[in-house]
Parts: sequence; C-alpha cells; structure tokens
Amino acid sequence: MADRGIFIVGVGGTGGLLVPKLAKMLIGTNIDLWLMDGDTVEQKNVERQPYQDFNTGEKKATALARKVMSCYDVNTIEFPFYLTENEIRKIIIQKAYSESVIIGCVDNHSTRILLENQFKQQKNCVYIDSANGEEDGSIFIAKHTDKIQGDLRSDLFPEIKQAKDHPTGTCQAAIESGNFQQMVTNDLMANSIAKLVYMWLLNDLKTGVIKIDGFERIFITDK
Repeated sequence: MADRGIFIVGVGGTGGLLVPKLAKMLIGTNIDLWLMDGDTVEQKNVERQPYQDFNTGEKKATALARKVMSCYDVNTIEFPFYLTENEIRKIIIQKAYSESVIIGCVDNHSTRILLENQFKQQKNCVYIDSANGEEDGSIFIAKHTDKIQGDLRSDLFPEIKQAKDHPTGTCQAAIESGNFQQMVTNDLMANSIAKLVYMWLLNDLKTGVIKIDGFERIFITDK
C-alpha cells in the first residue's frame, strides 16, 4: 500500500504534459499518482494536449491513466470526475497517506478555491497551483505542516474568491488548436512543476512563486 499520494487536478494542457514526466520520476517509488479530471477528450485537444484521435470521446483521466500504466510501473489511479467537495481529503484519509501533494492545473477559479480549501484542511500537504495564458504564467507553492507556509493565489488576488465559474464547466477561454506558443508555455509550466515534485521527493522543497514569461523563468522563494 502506498504511503504518499500525488493528485494532479486537470490533465489538459499543462497537467497532461506533466503526467508522463512525473510517471518516469515515480518509477520504483511507493507513491500513488492520481489523475483527476471530468473533461472528455475532444478533437480540438489533440494538437496541444497528450491525446490522439482515437481518444476522442474518452474521459481525459481514463485515457491518460491507461497510457501511463502501459508504459511505466507506477501506481496510477484515474478519477474521471469533476471535484465538487472534499474528494481529495476523503481519499487522503481513506488511503492513510502520510504525505500528499495537490497539483492544480485547472482553468477556473471555483475549482482553484476548492483546492485551496482542501489544502488548508490537510496537514503534511503541499499545494502547487499553476495558471498560465498564451505566453506567461505563474506557479504558487505552499506547504501545510503545523502551519501554512507560502502564499496561496487568493491571498494575493482575493477577488478570485468571488468567481462564479463552475467547477464542472469546460474550458472556453483556452486557445485550443494550432497554437504552438501555448503548447510551449504549457510545457515550461509542466517542467517547472516536475522540478518542484523532484525537490519534494528530496525533502528540499521551498515555498514561493515561479513566474514564467516567454522563455524566462524566475523562482521567487519565501524568506
């Protein structure tokens, strides 16, 4: 039975590119890798996300979990549903994970706030919150041990707490087809998150914010 769990919420642009990177990193470890997304693969996803034509109509979490398990010996678990309450916390308690990492690669603030709230309730937990546009993005890194270390996105941008976008909504704002700059930005974000998980595995993860602008990447750590 795995003693730690990593939860990737949103396996589209950034999250989908992140999954195989983490899968390779987790070979030989006793860590569960959860892929959580209620979205269905559409034809327009094929150019920018890690899916093929034959995946059209499948749940993204199901299709990607199958790909990972066919290539790597990693504990991969699909959760092909939208998060609407404390699902992650319930899983952590049920599985008795001693440590957990929540990685948010979502495209709406309602789900982002939901993840923040689950993180606040869960000790021995890391929360990595990713958000990007066509050419820039940011990643917030926070830890919850005896207290929360690091800023959450809503600490700096409290207006997102008032967002009305529903967690079960699909992404309408993302640039879906033929935009290679968007794909490059997603990959930069995914590589940055992979490095953060690697530092977590080494027990050397620092809190702070990573800012990405074009090909420039700056990590602003907390003092």
